[in-house]
Formats: sequence, structure tokens, C-alpha cells
Amino acid sequence: MKYISILLLGLFFIIGCGDNGKNNPAEGKEGQNEYSFDSTALKTETLDNPNQAFYLRYKFKTGEKVRYRVTSIMNNRQHIEADTVMDQNVKQTAVYLIDIDPVEVDAESVAELKLTIKSIKVNASANEESFSFETGTSKDSSEIVKFAEYAALTNNSFSIRLSKSGEILEIFKVDKIVNQYLKIKGYADSLNAENKVVVRNQIITTGLKPILSQVFRELPEKKVAKDSTWSFVQPTSRILIFQMEATTVYKITNLEKYEDNVVAVFDASLITKVEGQTKYTDRGINYTFKKPITTAAGKVYFNVESGLILKSKTDVNISMANTMEMDSPKGKIKGSQSENQKITYIVEKI
Repeated sequence: MKYISILLLGLFFIIGCGDNGKNNPAEGKEGQNEYSFDSTALKTETLDNPNQAFYLRYKFKTGEKVRYRVTSIMNNRQHIEADTVMDQNVKQTAVYLIDIDPVEVDAESVAELKLTIKSIKVNASANEESFSFETGTSKDSSEIVKFAEYAALTNNSFSIRLSKSGEILEIFKVDKIVNQYLKIKGYADSLNAENKVVVRNQIITTGLKPILSQVFRELPEKKVAKDSTWSFVQPTSRILIFQMEATTVYKITNLEKYEDNVVAVFDASLITKVEGQTKYTDRGINYTFKKPITTAAGKVYFNVESGLILKSKTDVNISMANTMEMDSPKGKIKGSQSENQKITYIVEKI
């Protein structure tokens, strides 16, 4: 079975939350457990004045590099009924180690950041078949081709322009990633310029943005305090035959202290609106779809003084189902399919 890459499953309404539990999917170089992620909530302390007002701002400074560990966890379950019954269960955990090097911060506090994904560790299973891949260590060419989207991202730096409120204004200098991906897949000399632009846009949209959206959250321009709320409307996305509008809503739950730093803790929720016809016909097959159900909830820890996310965790659940019917010489053939998917992102400043 073709397993599902989390890079192709990123949603643009990413939010964050805290939870409990630790996982150690792999040891890092020199036994330092670089890939060991921690999903527990930060152990913060009570602040003397938790009701004070403050601004949420990113505050990158040139010369001060930052490293993040971003973990994506996907669990996808499918149940299919046709002439036979089939259940599929796909799990995948991918851990990214990302270095951020501030190149320039202009007078408007817009930062140009050089980002390098130093390494990625992937563990996946599809039913009873397991996969494992670590960029930079595998010498098996067939494995590298299979995990090309990860191999191309690693150690090929790219740049972004980021506003002080966390808006990603531009993603650029991704040519090395694109060229490496085409080289691994064997398309380097066969695609024209127009097709290469398509590949470039896909890499940015499905490979980079879902990860970047975890580290850089859009923050409010106004001053906030405990119980303050703000929201952002996300770009309309397509799920099956439906169009989905999503709005992320944030709320400050507390102002706390962590290692002598003031930390804003804010929860997030998701409001979605799904539109579109439920019936669809393709090549003689009549489909009836149920509108997808999407839920999400979360928590983010933001260091107010340094202007960086310290930790966050994302949980997004999607449920989809459809039935199908077609005519055949032996009569009508009917079938059904249901799918439940959970995607989790954990972000840690390390």
C-alpha cells in the first residue's frame, strides 16, 4: 500500500495545544536524542501580575540563531466496503530539526530569516508493513527516492520574510530544494520551466508552509491581556468535492512565568464552514459524500520578552465518508468508504 506523507497532509488552519506524554522515536547523533520529542505542557509558575496588558511580537535579532524541533504525527484509518471489506491503518511520525538564522531586521521589524532543515527522521507503518528513514544517513537509492520530499528539504537552506506579527510575507530561495527534488526523482532534465514552477509552488505549499505555520503564528496588532481574543480567516481549501472556509480563534488564558520569562499562554479553536454539492458522478460511478467534519483545539506558549514560541501542540481531526453506486452487467454494484484522520504537530524550541 502507498503510505501517506504528512508533507501532503498539512492544513492551513494549524493551531497549537498542550498535552501529556513523551515519545522517543530515535536517538540523535552522538546519542543526544535529537529526535526525542516531549508533548507535555510547560511547567510554568504563577506571575505576580497575570492581568497586565502586553503586545505579542516576534523579536528576531541578527546573529542570534534559534533551533526548533517540529514533530508531525499522522494516524489515518480507512474502512472500505465493496465486493470485499478492507481496513487500512497508516501511521507516520516525522521529526524535523530546523535552524533559524536572522539575516536582517528592517526599520518596520520585518525580519529576513535563513532557515535550514538540518535533518528529518521518519517512522511509518501501513497495516503490517513498517518504514523508517533518516535524512543524511540512508545510502539506499530506492529509499531516498521513496522519501524524496524529505531528502530534498534537508540541508538546502531557504529564506522567508516575516512581519513582527508573524505573517509570512514571502518564501524565497527555494531553488536548491526544487533542484534536489527533481534530481532525486529523475526529472531534472525532462521538465520545462513552466512545470518546474508548478513543482516549486507545490513544495512551498505542501512541504514548507505546514511546517512554517507551526513556528510562526499570526499574532494580533492590538495590545492584549488575559481573556483577550483574536481570529484569522485562513485561505479557502478543498476537501474532496467541497470547499472549506476555516477561521482560527485564539484566546489568552493566562500570563505565566517560565525560567524567569513572562510567557503568554493562549488556547485556540477552529470554526469551519463546508460548502458544495454532496453528489458527484465520474465515469459512470455515482458518489454521495457526507460533508467532512473537522475539529481542532490547542494551546501555545509564547515568550513575550524574547518574542518566540517556546512550545505548542496541534491536534486536528478530520472525518470523511461516502457511498458509491454503478451499473454492471450483473446489476448495481454498491460500496462505501469512511476515513478518520488525526494530525498532530508538536513544536519545541531547543
